[in-house]
Amino acid sequence: MNTNTMIMVQIADQKWTMDALHRACRLGRTMPSHIALVKMIPVQYPGWLGTELGNRNFTEQDQREIINCEATLQDYHIEFSLTVFQYLEIDEAILQAANMLNASIVFATLPHSFIPFWRNLRLEVLRRRLGRNQHRLIDNITDNNIISKSIIDMIKTKA
Repeated sequence: MNTNTMIMVQIADQKWTMDALHRACRLGRTMPSHIALVKMIPVQYPGWLGTELGNRNFTEQDQREIINCEATLQDYHIEFSLTVFQYLEIDEAILQAANMLNASIVFATLPHSFIPFWRNLRLEVLRRRLGRNQHRLIDNITDNNIISKSIIDMIKTKA
């Protein structure tokens, strides 16, 4: 039976991703864990989901970002995997990926909006939906208290 804590890290914009990845790795060092990198690929049409046409938006830049993330994880000596996830709606995709991976902790973010409070509202809805399935969303990686004893205690009580 695998008792590793699953930590999901969404590959988003480069700065956010690297900050989130370093925090996830530091958290991963405090307990047996596995980090799942998730690259989200937007798909234009529902019929393209799960097909090669759905990978049309997967670029060479995306490949370079994945290679950088993998190198960082190897530097930390953390067990990891990569999942490429096609989506129509990013909010729903993050929830589905977290459920599929059974992630205890989810480092994920949403794109910025022209209406700032709209993004905050969507993040709060996502946080609640993830919480119903026992996933903890961490989106504000600039907060120095993210990797707190309470998160670690929460994970350990689930085990």
